[in-house]
Amino acid sequence: MRANDVAELFLSPFVHAPLFLRATEEAGPTMWIVNRSDVYDRTLEILSQHSLAEISSRSADKLRHRRGLNLNFLEPPEDVGPLNEVPDFAVEDVLGHPLAPFKAMIYFSRAISEDFRASSALSLTRRLLEHPPNWNADLGLKAQITERFSQLLMEDQSPYVRAYAARVPLIPSSILEQALRKEENPSVRARLLQNPSSTPQLLEQFLGNATTIDLGWGEMAYAAHRVAAFDERLHADHRRSLREIALGDPITRATVDWFLTAN
Repeated sequence: MRANDVAELFLSPFVHAPLFLRATEEAGPTMWIVNRSDVYDRTLEILSQHSLAEISSRSADKLRHRRGLNLNFLEPPEDVGPLNEVPDFAVEDVLGHPLAPFKAMIYFSRAISEDFRASSALSLTRRLLEHPPNWNADLGLKAQITERFSQLLMEDQSPYVRAYAARVPLIPSSILEQALRKEENPSVRARLLQNPSSTPQLLEQFLGNATTIDLGWGEMAYAAHRVAAFDERLHADHRRSLREIALGDPITRATVDWFLTAN
């Protein structure tokens, strides 16, 4: 598998730590995980114990920055004027700033370009993880953002966009459950299971609807099954059921067998 595809499977705060560290001993895919701006804190906590020094030190350093233990002065974003006048070539610069304005994220989440809509969700996730605001100062804005990106997850026609929206930490578990009921794309389903708001009940909901696997998706077909197999919250009985459902996937089978025999 490509390093980026491997990294996608482990972008979850619920991966069992010993399995995670054992399965990512090769530096390539693991550095893809660490260097992502939308990697969750729990993932960095696990990887700060990695056997490879470059992985553990990079993970620990990112955590220190996020928790304000390192001095990290950021210039505020430039005032670009009316958002509807921002040229296409400058949109990624606006959304790519570590302190990108929330109003820009909301505005470009409605853009015609799916790249801009996906970037708006990535920008939001990065901001929430790396430079979280004080929502007590503006609860109304938090509610507006949550509503808009929940809508993006539920209604956008592009699976590429929905996959990025599924990673936004503000999405409530109730919306994740609604999205999982209607979602058919395996990659987006995997991202839903990886969201910090996902619950053990969401895992059970996925298993209840995972009896049919469309192999027309190719390698992607088992993406959500693998994420579920890595999840440390999954009950042993549900693991056995998952193994039967995903008999055709050696990664899911090997992971389930590891849990049932090594732990």
